[in-house]
Amino acid sequence: METLKSLRIRKIKLQEWKFFEDFSSALHKKTKRG
Repeated sequence: METLKSLRIRKIKLQEWKFFEDFSSALHKKTKRG
């Protein structure tokens, strides 16, 4: 049960990290253009 919980938390953390990476990369592209 505990492993399942930690796995879910890890999955959420990974999704948050990917979103942050996408957001930062998009921000960099925007600044490079402007």
